[in-house]
Amino acid sequence: MRPRTFLPHIHATQSRVRHTAVGLNYVDIYVRSGLYPASPPSGIGTEAAGVVEAIGPDVADVRPGDRVAYAGGPLGAYAEARIIPADRLVVLPDGISDIQAAAMMLKGLTAQTAPDSTTAKRSCAIANRSARFAA
Repeated sequence: MRPRTFLPHIHATQSRVRHTAVGLNYVDIYVRSGLYPASPPSGIGTEAAGVVEAIGPDVADVRPGDRVAYAGGPLGAYAEARIIPADRLVVLPDGISDIQAAAMMLKGLTAQTAPDSTTAKRSCAIANRSARFAA
């Protein structure tokens, strides 16, 4: 039996998420190499999917048992579980698997927020086609 991961107390606006899938991104290589410094203690990884295990008293948008995904926020997605601000979480619909969600969150946000240009419009069109294919 593996030892349980110790996590600190959950604050009012945070959630504890048990990860079921983690997104891998090229930027993680930069963090590991030291090109993008990370303040210790720190893990790596910025996106994941999983199940909410617990919530703080001020959290209203997710509940324990919800399947969720996130991208961005503090480093540390390469973990079995973590405490994360609840406002970073997106509840997953049944048609999207945890693996799909963990892999597409950062890419989807990039396509959503890209500057208005031919490249951005093309990226959004590709992301929309990918989302329809995944659903």
